[in-house]
Amino acid sequence: MPKGRLTITALRASGLKNSQTFGKQDPYLDVRVGRINYRGKTITDGGVNPVFNQKYEFAITDEDKAIIAVWNSNSINSDDHLGDVSFSLDPVFQAGHQDVTGQVVTQKGSNKGTLSFILHFEKAGGSSSGAQPAPVAQPAAAPPQMTPEQKKQMDGVMAAWKKHEVPGKGGIDKNALHVMLNELGFFQGLDVQKQQQVVHAQFEAADTSKDGWIDFNEFAVMYNRLLDSMRQHPKAQQYVPQGAVFISPAHMPGAPAPAAPAAPPGYQAAPAAPAGYPTAPGGYPPQQPGYPPAPGGYPP
Repeated sequence: MPKGRLTITALRASGLKNSQTFGKQDPYLDVRVGRINYRGKTITDGGVNPVFNQKYEFAITDEDKAIIAVWNSNSINSDDHLGDVSFSLDPVFQAGHQDVTGQVVTQKGSNKGTLSFILHFEKAGGSSSGAQPAPVAQPAAAPPQMTPEQKKQMDGVMAAWKKHEVPGKGGIDKNALHVMLNELGFFQGLDVQKQQQVVHAQFEAADTSKDGWIDFNEFAVMYNRLLDSMRQHPKAQQYVPQGAVFISPAHMPGAPAPAAPAAPPGYQAAPAAPAGYPTAPGGYPPQQPGYPPAPGGYPP
């Protein structure tokens, strides 16, 4: 299995399932490669033909498949799963570059719409498999500086997960999810029965294995999706805890370490001194007041 960096650029979808009763739906993408998920930006009023133009990058170690899930963002009720595009990564590993238009398959197994995207794979070491040039990389935006309240909220999320995670299961069940969200400040003042409905819907959407447990990656995707949908609907905003922030992929198990910053253009490292090169004993003496500088500087 080749190792390297995979870039998925989602372009647009057309003919998606329409799950919105009134107005236009607000689609977004959830992109999974291996254990890493990225939740894309919601396209407000994108309807059934949204334009995404969103780029996602993954460090490839032993992954060979990817899934792009298409969702419609709702209020505090469960978001609507519009369908998935599943595909093998073997062709792009071989070609280096691939333009794809995939069928969006609903949970009932029917094709409803298409999603167009570009795949590019660069092998570790900087070589690309295919002859086509790589798309121009866009610099990653620096994460926003957290306020003290936001840092407190994120620390609370991580502490709550560690508190409720069941040893041997590597995850939490539905009841623990409800307790966690309450401890984090969600749903304050909302009817308990309504809370249970929301938690049930969110858990069922997150539990992709349908075993009654969700791991941290599944929880993080669900948490970000819930937070985003609640913030976008005025009636739900009052139930969002103050300072709540999205869970970054950097918190997820198996996330690649941040890349070191690139050297400035034209930068060259200083050459090492030759072996045995003598240094001045104690260094050169400081220049005395009124002492004229040596022509051309001190000799080497």
